[in-house]
Amino acid sequence: MFVVSTGCNDGIERQCTKCEGIGIETLIYRMGPIIQQSQRQCSLCNGNGNLIDKNNRCKKCYGNKIFHEKKRLDVNIAHGSQNGETVKFFGEANQIVNF
Repeated sequence: MFVVSTGCNDGIERQCTKCEGIGIETLIYRMGPIIQQSQRQCSLCNGNGNLIDKNNRCKKCYGNKIFHEKKRLDVNIAHGSQNGETVKFFGEANQIVNF
């Protein structure tokens, strides 16, 4: 099971200075009289838009905002339940960062 974290100890993220929080950096190439412009994922924040200081990173997720956790879930099977019946655990699914 994956668990979402804030990624930092104090819960405060700083806006990326390279992409200004957008997550996309613009590259401009000059080839003689022609100028070519392209966009790609920010190389500093990996498209996240926020930065976490190295000294402030979470010890569990190391600033990735997600970590793997094993949980033991106890299931109470009611008497007379059918074969193949499903049991849902609400709030116990895999998490997605920034979704």
